[in-house]
Amino acid sequence: MRKVPYFKGELDAFQLISKKAMYRGLLLALAFENLAEYVHERRQLSKARRELALEAAENRRTWASNVTEAARIQQELDADLRLIQAVRSHAPVGDLKFEYSHWGCNRGKRAAGKAQRARSE
Repeated sequence: MRKVPYFKGELDAFQLISKKAMYRGLLLALAFENLAEYVHERRQLSKARRELALEAAENRRTWASNVTEAARIQQELDADLRLIQAVRSHAPVGDLKFEYSHWGCNRGKRAAGKAQRARSE
């Protein structure tokens, strides 16, 4: 039997080789596990980057659409304000009408129609 330094007791050559092989196997298994985890995380990262790029492109399209819609609504509100100012100053309004499309539904038209019908009755 051969004495192994820093080990209390004696190990024969087969036990020493077996322990070294076990440690190497364990280290090799840990290395492969880390490699598999690294590859998996890289794939997840690539997928997340693709999804973020698609989401950012969609957000840009939505932003452009919202900017256009906000400009249209602003013009309609400006026209409504001019109509209100003309009515307040008793100026002729001509063919100016309130624009209700910026409300998101026809609530105003229905309410205005009901009020007009009630007045005519």
